[in-house]
Amino acid sequence: MMVTKENLPEVALKFLKAHPSKKRRSVLRSFHRWMTHWKIDMKHLKPTHIESFIRCPNGRDLSSDTQEHYRRHLVTYLLWLYNNGLLCFAPWRFSKKRLPPLPQPADRYIRTLAPTRRSHTVDTHRAAIRCFHRWLDHHKVCLSALKRHHLSAWLELLNNVGYAPSTHRQHIIIVRLYLWWLYEQKIISSRPDDLIRQSDMVRMPKYLPRPLSPAADKALQKRLAHSDCIYAMGLLLMRKTGLRIGELSALEVNCLRTDFCGNHFLKVPLGKLHTERLVPLDHSTVCLIEKLQGEDPNTTNRTFLIETPLGKKTSYRHYIPVLNEASKGIETNGKMVSHRLRHTYATSLLSAGMSLVSIMRLLGHRDFAMTLRYADITQETVVKEYFEAVSQLEYRYADVLNTFDVTSKETDPLKSLEDAIRLIQKMSADHLTSKSIARSLIKRIQRIKIELRKLCFDRN
Repeated sequence: MMVTKENLPEVALKFLKAHPSKKRRSVLRSFHRWMTHWKIDMKHLKPTHIESFIRCPNGRDLSSDTQEHYRRHLVTYLLWLYNNGLLCFAPWRFSKKRLPPLPQPADRYIRTLAPTRRSHTVDTHRAAIRCFHRWLDHHKVCLSALKRHHLSAWLELLNNVGYAPSTHRQHIIIVRLYLWWLYEQKIISSRPDDLIRQSDMVRMPKYLPRPLSPAADKALQKRLAHSDCIYAMGLLLMRKTGLRIGELSALEVNCLRTDFCGNHFLKVPLGKLHTERLVPLDHSTVCLIEKLQGEDPNTTNRTFLIETPLGKKTSYRHYIPVLNEASKGIETNGKMVSHRLRHTYATSLLSAGMSLVSIMRLLGHRDFAMTLRYADITQETVVKEYFEAVSQLEYRYADVLNTFDVTSKETDPLKSLEDAIRLIQKMSADHLTSKSIARSLIKRIQRIKIELRKLCFDRN
C-alpha cells in the first residue's frame, strides 16, 4: 500500500476525499503511523490491533472520552474499507450503532447455546451466523431453498476474505452446526453433509516448535534479570513458569501459595482453556515474584501483580517492545514473540527428563496432542537419541562378536536391532516422531543388520 508525503496511503486519501474532515484526517494519520510502527498491513490487520490502537494510539493510555473520539472516526473508515473489500473482517463490533436483529431461526439457535457455552463462545457463534445471514440476504437466498451451489459460493467468498486458517475453519464449523440444527427443526430439507462436505474443511497447518537455543535462552534470561522494568521482570516470570501472556496479565498480586512442606507455588488463574493450576517455583522465581509484589500483598490496594502506571491491567502491547529490545543481537532463528518463552520452558523440561504428563499439567493442557506441539521432538532430537542407542549397542557387543551364537536369544545382536526397529515403528504409530524420520532410521538399522549378518557368518 503506497504511502504519500502526507503519511497517508492512497486508499486513505481516497476515503477522505469522499468523507472530508480535519479530525478524521488526524485520526487516520495516527492510525497509519501506528500500523507502520508495529509493521502491520491491511492484510494482517486484526480486531485486537484495532482495540490496542484505540486504547493507546501514541504510547500512552487515553481517557474514555478520547478513546470514543478515535473509535467514532476510525469505525467510519473501517466500514468503508470493508465495503470495498479491503478489510478481511467485519468491523461491526467497534460500532456503537445498534446491529439489526438476527432472523428468528438464528436467534432461537443462539438461545439454545447460552446454557451450555461460555459467553465468548456464544458471541463468536452469533457473529459468524450474522455474517452468513448477511450473505444470504445480499444474494436473496431463502433458508428453505439452500442448495449445494449456494454454499459453494459462500465458501469461495470465505476463502477470498483471507482469514487465518483457524478462523476460516471456525466459520465453516459454526455454520455447519447451525445447518444441522435447522435440519433437525425441519427448516431446511437438504442434509447439512450435502451442503457442507468434509472436504470443504480447511486443513490446519502444523507448525514446528519454536524454542530458543540454550545459548539464546541463557542470554535473554540474563538481560531480563538485570532490568528494573516491571514488564521485563514479567517476561522473565513467563519464561520460568510457562505462562501464557494473558495469564501473566491476569496474575493477582497475592498469587503465591505455600504447602505444608514449605514448597512454593504460583496460582495461575482461569485462562485460555478455562482451567486454573498451581506451578511449582524455585527460590529465584519466588524472589522475582516478591520483588514484583513490592510490599505486603495482603495490605496492598493493587489487584494484579503487574499493572500499568495508571493502575490498569497490562496487555500484550506493554510487553512486546521490551521483549524486542531485550532480544536485540541475540540469534533467535526467527521472529521473537512472547509465546516462544513458553515453548522454551516446555522443551527445556522435556530435555531434562520430565515426563509428558507432568509437563501437560504445568502448561494447563487437556491432552498430550497439545503438549507435543510445544515439546521440541524434532529430527535433531531423534537422530541424537538414535546414535546414542547405536553407540550403546556397539559397546554392549564389543567383546561378544568373537564368541556369540547367532541362535542364542540372550546374546543375539540381530534381535536387539529388530527390537529397535519395532520401538521406532511404535513411536511413529503413537505420533512421537514423524513417519518419514522413522522410515529413514529403520532403513539405516536394516543396513546394519545386513552387514552384521555377513560378518557373523563369514567368521563362522
